[in-house]
Amino acid sequence: GEEENYYAVFDFGGGTTDFDFGFLRESSSDRYDYLLVHFGENGDRTLGGENLLKLLAFEIFKANQDKLIVEGGKIPFTWAADKENFAGSEAVIKNSQEAHANMHILTEKIRPIWENPDSNDAKDILSKKSVDVNLFRDDGQIIKNFSLKIDFDMQKVLA
Repeated sequence: GEEENYYAVFDFGGGTTDFDFGFLRESSSDRYDYLLVHFGENGDRTLGGENLLKLLAFEIFKANQDKLIVEGGKIPFTWAADKENFAGSEAVIKNSQEAHANMHILTEKIRPIWENPDSNDAKDILSKKSVDVNLFRDDGQIIKNFSLKIDFDMQKVLA
């Protein structure tokens, strides 16, 4: 008949979020059973699971920037999704192999908080309000078990 069935697809993926909208109805043509009318699609390249993890890692690094410079002897990290300068960013934000490795290392360390918040690893990080990671200094030297404080309530951020 003339009944239209509206649809909406929301795909929250690893790197992007995509949207698609339209409706489906029986076709008036004998050639097709149904007619799919597509209103449009859109997406956000910065909203996805991996990007949110990188954003959390970025916020942890940013909250510890003084410690990264003084105690760590210049431990760099990279930007998350969208750049937004902050006071002192020029001292810690780099586009180096060490900075990218540090972002990856911290992202992997906090992954259980996002993917399995009831795991022992996630509970340990959240209860200690800190995370210990091996990070690279600007000169390539590795600093073992460098403790980064988590000064914000990650559970509220993830909610």
